[in-house]
Amino acid sequence: MASWNPELSEEQTDSLKEVGNIGAGHAASELAELIGRKCVVSIPELVCMDAAGIAQFVRSPDAIVVALHMNMLGDIPAEMLVLTRLAHAQRMLDYMSPTSAPNAQRNLEAFQLALRQLGEVLTRSFADAISQFLGTSARYAFADAAGPGNPNGVTALLGSSSDEAGDSYLAVKADFFDVDKTF
Repeated sequence: MASWNPELSEEQTDSLKEVGNIGAGHAASELAELIGRKCVVSIPELVCMDAAGIAQFVRSPDAIVVALHMNMLGDIPAEMLVLTRLAHAQRMLDYMSPTSAPNAQRNLEAFQLALRQLGEVLTRSFADAISQFLGTSARYAFADAAGPGNPNGVTALLGSSSDEAGDSYLAVKADFFDVDKTF
């Protein structure tokens, strides 16, 4: 990933927020369809941080997370990293398959497979909306999911795709939740 200048003009920031808003809205619609519940998304924020900053965030005591990483190829190469709290991911997976075993009885392999499915739906819908809005084409390479079975997984996901130490990542931070706020 090439380094970029995080000092953006107000117009550039507004444009990126709009693109993030479009992508997040489409992802919320897809999530609602996938879990069978109405979903809401917060107004996206733009955040710039390096891999160490992301790693520090995911290792904080209250941030037990799972991460889903996807490379976007095509006209605008990019990387997408979806982070969510473990409890929220488990709740969404329970909604996806209400007849399956409760999350405490789910094995790690099945959990990671379901997470990959969830991540692919969210990242593809986000990226497809952006590509359509910008009139570009995109291909995807879904890399991996990392979670409680792999505590260093998030750092590894970022490190494996980074060309240079100190690369900056532009994050579109948006919170997804159902109307009952169960996740």
